[in-house]
Amino acid sequence: MIRCDEVTKIFRKNGSEITSLDRFTADIGAGEFVAVRGPSGSGKTTLLLTLGGMQRPSAGLVQFSGR
Repeated sequence: MIRCDEVTKIFRKNGSEITSLDRFTADIGAGEFVAVRGPSGSGKTTLLLTLGGMQRPSAGLVQFSGR
């Protein structure tokens, strides 16, 4: 199971901030299939990188099987 609680990712560049994920919350159970879709620049890749543990969120919690 994957649990996301209030996951936020903010990118900072040249004094400005871009919020890619804004308090994303979801529970994905074992064996569940999930589709992620949205327009370009909406945070799909950021979400997948964060869920895969390849990118740390700026805030919030991502848990895998309760860890």
